[in-house]
Amino acid sequence: MSSSFLKDLEFGNRVELAWMNFMGTITGRDYEQSQGKVSGWDIHDRTENQYYEVKWDTKSCAKWKSFGKEKNPTDNLFIEYVNPSRTPPKATGIRASTSKYWVYVVKHAPDQFVDDDKFGEYKCHAHLFNREKLLTFCENANLQSRDTKRDVGKGEAVNARGWILPWGLVTAPEKETGYLAVYDISAYLSLPILTR
Repeated sequence: MSSSFLKDLEFGNRVELAWMNFMGTITGRDYEQSQGKVSGWDIHDRTENQYYEVKWDTKSCAKWKSFGKEKNPTDNLFIEYVNPSRTPPKATGIRASTSKYWVYVVKHAPDQFVDDDKFGEYKCHAHLFNREKLLTFCENANLQSRDTKRDVGKGEAVNARGWILPWGLVTAPEKETGYLAVYDISAYLSLPILTR
């Protein structure tokens, strides 16, 4: 496995646990994290039998680097929905998930570049959506799509296509994106993670 794939796994795991521990604190309910490669959900609220898919976003609201050059925040979310390299194309991301809730944990550092692993030096907000409403909105909103590579080596085929959802559409009151709430979980990302 490539080092970038392992780093993505490490951050994805940390973000999932931060969300789980935050929710456990504010609700008092019992949660578990999926183990191994489980498709469809990341966190299970065992008390209410509800499932969450948790995504880590470091580009929409923070400066980021590409080939050593600093880039400004994209001001949008990337919502993966299909692997176009499969025959027939395979549903992925939001279309493959069985979760009721879709969570984007977003790094906020718009003014200067901060390494992802410097927890405590940037804000981290969890944006909560109803997954089915968000999917319906994306399918009907005439959004742009973009292809990218996820966890594959150089020269391999593009394996992820996603919608580009501008933040201005996410929270606009007349839009039906399924947007429910935002929570500051910075402290849960920067403190040692407690597993359940």
